[in-house]
Order: sequence, then C-alpha cells, then structure tokens
Amino acid sequence: MRTSTVHLLRAGYPVLRLNLRGAGADASRTKEFYHAGRTQDLKRVIGALDGRLAAQGVVPIGFSLGGNMLLKYLAECGAMAPVLAAISISAPIDLAAAQQRIARARNRVYQRQMLEWLRSERGVDLPPQLRTMIEFDEHVVAPANGFKNAQDYYRQCSAGSTLGAIRRPTLLIHAQDDPWIPADDYRAITPATHPSLIPLIPRSGGHVGFHASGLAMPWHEAVITRFLGAFG
Repeated sequence: MRTSTVHLLRAGYPVLRLNLRGAGADASRTKEFYHAGRTQDLKRVIGALDGRLAAQGVVPIGFSLGGNMLLKYLAECGAMAPVLAAISISAPIDLAAAQQRIARARNRVYQRQMLEWLRSERGVDLPPQLRTMIEFDEHVVAPANGFKNAQDYYRQCSAGSTLGAIRRPTLLIHAQDDPWIPADDYRAITPATHPSLIPLIPRSGGHVGFHASGLAMPWHEAVITRFLGAFG
C-alpha cells in the first residue's frame, strides 16, 4: 500500500491510505477489529471524504482481505456506489476456499506467523490449542462479530457470490499461482455474467507479489495507472 501510494502520488493522483479498524499504529484505540465483511467503515470513510480531495471522483483500491471488503461494499451499494471505478488486488472472494488453501502444509509457516502476530501485535488472548486460521475464525472472529461460526462468517462475508450486483467498472487483479487464494472463481467471471468487472489473471504474481526483473515498480501498479487513465 505504501509503495502504491508513492507511485500514485508521483503520477499526480491525490491518495488517502486507509488502515482497517484495529490495524496499524492505533490498534489499541479500538474495541473492535476489522473482518472481511466490515463494509460499514469503508462506507463511512468514503462518505466523509473532503470534497476538495474527491472533486474528480473516487477510485478505491483494495488489497487482499481489504479487496474482498471493497468488492462486498460495491455490491451492497450497486448503482448508488459513490465511486467512479474500483480495483481489487489478490482478494479472497471465497473466504472458505482461501482458508482451506492456507491450511495446507505448504502454508504452515505463514499460518503460524499470522497467529503469533495476532497474539502479540493485536493483543488477542488466543487459546493455546488454536493452530489454524480457520480455528481462529471459528473461536474468535465469528463470535466477536455476531456470526454463528466460521462457515457462517465465510458465507455472509465472501464477496464472490455478490459480484453480479456491482455497477461500477472494477478491475480484478489476481495471480493464478497465488499460494493462498484459488483463482477458480476469477476464471468464472465473464462479460456476460459480470459486465462491470474486468478480471486480469496473469500466470504468476503470487499474493500481491507482482514483481518482475527490470521493472521500476511492481507490475500491478503500472496496470493501475493505465486503468485510472481511462477515467481522466
């Protein structure tokens, strides 16, 4: 997000970088934390933007879990979305499928580090028996946010099933080799079924890792700039 901010500022675009609730330096100042479907916060922020900053229109960009939240927000707003367009990068639009992928043996180190981060940085008192992010969602995220269980959370908050309601031009960038998020749902998006969506699914790029030798910036940032150019 910081790298993209620098690139977009250099290209002449005003930028507001939003930390999700409970993330960043002010984590201790909130009683609640973000989750994949907490679109109310995004709605409030976009609605409260300084008119001078948003005079030429707003194009939100969501990374990873924030991308799912953004897409869900766009679907909820439909034709009333107060944005010109939108971009998501490596968004887990099927949360259940993403967590099942993360639970695989190859992702064990990442999953362990994520749980350690939740214990230390966010101060979450996790039961010692929790070993997976699915268990974290089951025993922490779901009950804290009014969901019956992890599967109920995934069902209600996954953006994938709601994408057809989006009515703003939306670029979806996702790598086929993302180690945590399957690309199947992205491959199913067509102009006939989702006329407002533009899926861009390169063969490689990992998870928000679109780097290439010889490029001065990550590949997805060049793509973002070209997309924004279509809107002035």
